[in-house]
Amino acid sequence: YITQFCPPGSVSPVFEDQLDLCLREHASLRETQVKELAQTMLRLRSIADETLLRKFFERLRTEHKKIGFAIRDLNRVIEDVTLGRRRYQFVKEEINVPVVHEVLKLMRSYDALNAEQAPDLTAALREAASDGLIDKLYSVFIPPTNTLTADDVKLRDILLSPANYFIFDLQVSEDGGEWFGLSENYRKGSGGEHQNPLYVVLLAAMLQLYERHPRRLRLVLMDEAFNKAPGSSINGLEILLSQGLQPLVATPMGRPEVEEVIGYSLHVFRDERSNLRVATSAELEQALSE
Repeated sequence: YITQFCPPGSVSPVFEDQLDLCLREHASLRETQVKELAQTMLRLRSIADETLLRKFFERLRTEHKKIGFAIRDLNRVIEDVTLGRRRYQFVKEEINVPVVHEVLKLMRSYDALNAEQAPDLTAALREAASDGLIDKLYSVFIPPTNTLTADDVKLRDILLSPANYFIFDLQVSEDGGEWFGLSENYRKGSGGEHQNPLYVVLLAAMLQLYERHPRRLRLVLMDEAFNKAPGSSINGLEILLSQGLQPLVATPMGRPEVEEVIGYSLHVFRDERSNLRVATSAELEQALSE
């Protein structure tokens, strides 16, 4: 009956096994009942295809476009930012998981087919998919979690989280040279070179935020800033100011370079009676001299 009522290649092994089991348990089914069962199976498969190949890929495409737009926005706001001899840019690359590569390849096919208004998009996508990909997706999406292997659970978590398809990095170009990934070279260089990329990330995020909310105060709150950082990392603070942001910095005493860049500071301390006091630099100097 599978052969008679189902087109060749339209039924996955998983569905065939389920139908065979059903037939063994209900050997007394009449021919019409079996025909109805086969037709029902095809309808369910059609619904599953529609859900997977349209809704899943449509959502994936939408979310990946958002990620691409976000990275372009981040790079746009820092395209003129230079710290010392270095410039920075955000990048993404696909993770090294074969199924993810195949899904992204199929998604690109989906974009092309959708643009052409293919008459049967689901069938065209199934034809474009690599051997076994669709059944692999069914095998990790349909069964309950407790029936999956640890590897399949991990794969399903990746496939259902659009950001997990990529590795994100901050690239650096020194003196206009080639770009290299910061994650590969982060432990090399001076302390300032370690700190500055963190301020680039902070700068890009805050500028993007305030572009979306232009009526808000452009404040950046920083706690324990430059506590153990070298004096050269003050460049990161200067770049925040140069881009129209106003840092509010809490930092240990003994960092005059921070006070010099910020321009105004208040010192919070306890006097000899353990009373909490707040004073300007001049007031603090006077209190200490007394």
